[in-house]
Amino acid sequence: LTSTTTIPGLLPISLSWRPHPDPSQDSLVSVWVTYDDPDTSGNFLRYFTKRNNEVFYPPVTSSVYDDLVIPPGEVLTLPLERGQPPRSGRGRDDFGYFMYGDTVTVNFSSLDKAHYDFWHTIENDNGDSPFSSPIDIKSNIDGGLGVWGGYGAYYATIIIPE
Repeated sequence: LTSTTTIPGLLPISLSWRPHPDPSQDSLVSVWVTYDDPDTSGNFLRYFTKRNNEVFYPPVTSSVYDDLVIPPGEVLTLPLERGQPPRSGRGRDDFGYFMYGDTVTVNFSSLDKAHYDFWHTIENDNGDSPFSSPIDIKSNIDGGLGVWGGYGAYYATIIIPE
């Protein structure tokens, strides 16, 4: 088996938080990321979140993104979905949110295109449905299936007050 990868430069971020938009969910907050997209196209990222003493988890819906629809050099502020273990209660009222008093750490990582392609095909295979179509997983390993990838990992932490 052979493979190569690159570790792209860091993509620094800043974090903020906002109360849940529904007043009946007054214990929940969303965490927002501000990201300054580099002035070149072809940037790929993956993120994970950690809440208090939990481990890092990727978001359930999608953890990898490209910047193909973002104008180069654009500054974006977007909500982040809280990462959770697979099959951990999607559809619950607190899905994707954090709570007052949480310490939230975000691992915002840059990756190369082959690494992105692998995770994008894994996350978009629709395998949870009996009606899904098979998909070819993109691999960067010659003679095998999987990924050999590196992350340019940037960590940011925010403490949400009680």
